[in-house]
Amino acid sequence: METLLAAIMALIALSAIILRIKVSVLLDYNRAAENDTLSVSIWLLRRLIEYRMEVPLINIWDTYIVPWAKAEIEAGEEKFTNKPERERRFVKKTIKAFLEHTRLWRKLHCQIRWFTRIYKYVMNILMKNLVCEKLVCKTKVGTGDAALTGLAAGAFWPVISLLYMGMERRVMMIHQPCFELTPDYCKSRVEVNFQCIISVRLGNVINAFLRILQFPYEEACEYGRASNTELDEDSHGKH
Repeated sequence: METLLAAIMALIALSAIILRIKVSVLLDYNRAAENDTLSVSIWLLRRLIEYRMEVPLINIWDTYIVPWAKAEIEAGEEKFTNKPERERRFVKKTIKAFLEHTRLWRKLHCQIRWFTRIYKYVMNILMKNLVCEKLVCKTKVGTGDAALTGLAAGAFWPVISLLYMGMERRVMMIHQPCFELTPDYCKSRVEVNFQCIISVRLGNVINAFLRILQFPYEEACEYGRASNTELDEDSHGKH
C-alpha cells in the first residue's frame, strides 16, 4: 500500500513538472538586398530539445501572369524545394473540380467555418497564456525618392503602434519591444531584421487542445443545439 501511494505521489509530481515545462518559439526573419531568410525554432528545457526549420530562399516565380512563391525549406539535415509548376497545376485542377461540382462549394464552406470556429476557440485559450519574451523589428527603407521615403517612414509608426497595442491587449509582454526605422534617402531598398520569441507552458497547450472536446457542447449551448455539429452543417444544424 505504501509503495502504491509513493508511486501515485511520484506520478503526480512528475505530471506537475511536465505541465510546467516552458515551450519557446523563435520566429526570425531577415531581408537584405534580394535575400530573404526565415527560420522558426522551437525548444524546451533550455534548448535541451530543439527543432529548427529554415527557409533560406523565397523567390517570386513569375513565368506566367500570376506570380508564385518558390522556397527552399531546411528542417534538420533535410532540405526541400517546392515545385511551383506542380502546385499551380494542383490549384488549377482543384478550381476546375469545384466549378464542375458546385455543390462542393457549400460543403467546403461549412467545413471551413467549422474548423475556423475550432481554430478561434483554441487560439483564444492559448492567447491568454502566451508570453512575448522578445520583440525586435529593425527596418531600413528607401524608395529612391526623398519625399516618398519620408512619407513611408511617417506612415510606419502609426501602423506599428496599432499592431503593438493589439498585441499588448492579447499577449503578456515581459520586455519592452524594440522598433527601429532608418530611412535611406539615397537608395531604393528594404531591409528587415525581425525577431520574436513567444513562450507558453506545456500544460496550457495540452489544456487548450483538450478543451476541443468541450467545443461541441459549448457551441450547442450557444446556439441552442442538442447534438454535435457535423462538418456539413451550419451553426443552426441545417445541412
